[in-house]
Amino acid sequence: MSDLLLGNGLLETLKVRGERVLFLEAHIARLVRSARFMGIPEHVVNEAIAQMESLQHTQDGLWRVLLSVDGVQPPQWRELPDLSNQSLKTCMGTYDPSSRIREHKTNSYANNFYARRIARDHGFDDALMVSDSLLVGEAPFANIFFVDRSGSVFTPPANGLLPGTRRGLLMAEGALEREIRFGDFDQFEHVFLTSAAGMRVVSSIDETRFNTELPNHILDQISPW
Repeated sequence: MSDLLLGNGLLETLKVRGERVLFLEAHIARLVRSARFMGIPEHVVNEAIAQMESLQHTQDGLWRVLLSVDGVQPPQWRELPDLSNQSLKTCMGTYDPSSRIREHKTNSYANNFYARRIARDHGFDDALMVSDSLLVGEAPFANIFFVDRSGSVFTPPANGLLPGTRRGLLMAEGALEREIRFGDFDQFEHVFLTSAAGMRVVSSIDETRFNTELPNHILDQISPW
């Protein structure tokens, strides 16, 4: 049976805008790191990198590159999703800070879809995955950032969660890692999500509501996305 069918593969989702792949070098670096962790042969990795580079000057949207020890699949395209404001529901026990495999972009997302389904069944847009010890992790398909009243930006440490390419860019601009727990939400003025698709503002987490007008210094940082 194919490794891909069993969730033993990797994927990269790349955004093409103006016929240009955004942050291609960061995606390649993450792929190489994860492929080494997953034991994917170098020739397969090189084929995947060539495929990613070939997406320059292609149709705008999101392109997915999928690979395993069996080889590289043809790239898949989809339109950019709606980036409207999001309401999040905390889903306990869906984040495991000790999971090393979750720090890589594998094609095993059953837990993420489960968390999203629970949130949507309760009338929310998406989930916020929280550990049994009440540590905040990430959304099912995005990293999360919290902005306090001084304008400082924080994101949970990359323990058991995927360090997204946009997360890395924001950390290079001064965002800091900080443990955030269920119950800390009222300490923050703004919350937002980042993924390859772009940025989504979070309007609420459970019953806690946030200011949806992000500060200019954050908008300036994400404008190239």
